[in-house]
This record gives sequence, C-alpha cells and structure tokens, in this order.
Amino acid sequence: MHKIGTVQQINIYPVKSMRGVSVEKATCFWYGLNGDRKLAFVHQEDKSGFPWVTAREIPQLLQYQPEFVNPEDMLKSAVIVQTPSGKYLPIDSQELADEILGNYEKPATLVKLSRGTFDCMPISLLTQTSLNNLQGKLPSPLDPRRFRANVIIDTEVKNGYPENDWINSLVSFGDRPDSAQVLVNYPDKRCVMVNLDPETGESNPNILKVVAKETNSCFSVYGSVQKLGTIEVGDTVFLQEPQI
Repeated sequence: MHKIGTVQQINIYPVKSMRGVSVEKATCFWYGLNGDRKLAFVHQEDKSGFPWVTAREIPQLLQYQPEFVNPEDMLKSAVIVQTPSGKYLPIDSQELADEILGNYEKPATLVKLSRGTFDCMPISLLTQTSLNNLQGKLPSPLDPRRFRANVIIDTEVKNGYPENDWINSLVSFGDRPDSAQVLVNYPDKRCVMVNLDPETGESNPNILKVVAKETNSCFSVYGSVQKLGTIEVGDTVFLQEPQI
C-alpha cells in the first residue's frame, strides 16, 4: 500500500435527495456508512426497479436539511428536517409529507431501509483534485454538494481525475485496527442531478455537458466495503493496487 492523500470531508445523506450532513467520523458497515440514505420517498405504484422520488421530479427536495436527533447513533436515530421556511418537522410527519408531495401527481410514501436506498453502490469517493480541475472548466463556482459524495479526499496528485485510476484497487482509511477498507468498483456515471443547484434546486444544463466532455460523464467512483470499520476526517488514505 502507498499513501495517496487524506480524508478532507465525510458526508452522510439521511434522506435520499435531501441535503447531507458533514461529520468528523463515520462507521462503515457492509451496507455503507451508518445513517446514509436509509430514508426515501418512493412511488407507491412504480414497477421499474427504481421507485425513488428524487430531486429529478421534485428539485425542492434539495432545500430540505435533515438532522439526526441522536448523532452519536446515526443508524438508529430519529431524523428531523428543517424545511425551506425554517420549520423543523419529524421526517415521518404528515405535515412534512404534505408539504413535499402535496403537488406531486403520483402517490408516494416514506420508507426506511436498513440496507440503504442507494442508486448503485453504498460508498462514493471523490477527490478535491477532480473538483478543482472541473472547476477550471466552468465559468462560475462549483458547489461540491452537486455530486453528493460520501468521502472527499485531498490527494497528492494534483492533475486530472485521480480516482478514475483506482478502479479494482483497495482504499484504506487510516492505519488504526478499526480502519475501514473500500474496494473501488467502477466510475459513477452522472445524470441530470448534477445540474441541480444544491442551494436553490435550479437547473444548469452546462454542468453535465462539461462533465460529459471532460470525463465521459463519469465523476467520482463507487466502492463496496471490504473491511468494516471507521473513517475519520484527517485520516491518511492508502491505496493497494490490484495484483495481476
């Protein structure tokens, strides 16, 4: 293994398509980070295999801020949500559901899944280098929240999009006995979600166009948990390249 950088930020997304919560330390199980994407609104009559109500349909979801009532136990903690108007409501309250889904044309309901409501994989990794390089191709500031990554890594490589070179490699976070390890499986192919401003929900189609041009629509990487443990901000990140 060799050092590739340090953990700069850890993000947990309690509710699918709502805003995330930045934490200093996260516990990593086979289903991903504790508390991450365990809640989602779903289409009651959807048969497609992708039943989630997301910001694609309701961009305003990005303006809702979830919080853990007990951040010391995010897996079991109740979740409250600050609405755009500043009101705090329990995630399972009818008032919140009415506010979010009141004008939505399809029947939907809230679900909680202990294994997570992920699109593809339970962990996503992104480097600050990639953010910096993509920013250089855009005329306005790039908010990293557009990409909803779990772990942002400050790498020693300062050019290109380094995480694309980690496919099939093992990433270790720190050198503690309980340090988590993640196998990088494949690139995260991006969709129109990245066009949505995480502050306002407004769409800027130029974002996805630039991502498509620069990285063939892939930005950040997906991973699966290989060793249960913890990830902490400031952890040294090590890479073990695949053995051929």
